Amino acid sequence: FSMVINVILVMVATTDAVAVYTTVWRLISIGIMLPVGFGTGAISVFGALFGARKSDSIMDTFNYIHKIGFIGCIAMGIILAVFSPYLALLFGGAGLTQEITDVTILLCPYVIFASWSIISGCILQSFGRGDLSLAFTFFKQIVLTLIFIFIFLTMSLGETGVYLGIVVANFVGSLIQLLFTRDYVKKIQQYF
Repeated sequence: FSMVINVILVMVATTDAVAVYTTVWRLISIGIMLPVGFGTGAISVFGALFGARKSDSIMDTFNYIHKIGFIGCIAMGIILAVFSPYLALLFGGAGLTQEITDVTILLCPYVIFASWSIISGCILQSFGRGDLSLAFTFFKQIVLTLIFIFIFLTMSLGETGVYLGIVVANFVGSLIQLLFTRDYVKKIQQYF
């Protein structure tokens, strides 16, 4: 899918935008390692709770893991934003340092809200619903991202519109997945 983003960036900006996006996405990938770790742990925890039929603990665990994941991602987003000039020097070329810094700051909310979808997707997998997790990921990463990029590009926002589309699609898709997973966990809890 990043190839599609690269093509869009070349159409609305320059090839430098592709270099900036690729570099910044490395930083974003580092930023989302925290919820990936929490999500991986959630698979085991929720699988064990589900198997043991501990319905009273499932919702408490759901709320707790999302709370610490969200707080951790806020911290990661702040760290990325504060240290973005230094990270831009470390990861990028000297000529693109300011652009990398600006785009990193613009994409920091992506890191913050990614915890909702990553952890929710892992929770769905722990209940044997990897199909739903995949469907939500596809919907968020491809469908919503393209829709919001198109909306922001029609507002003549250019390269910034591409990045805003990515962030808004992540927020909307992650929120939908979080709410769905919360309702799914409540239904599982009532099932016991």
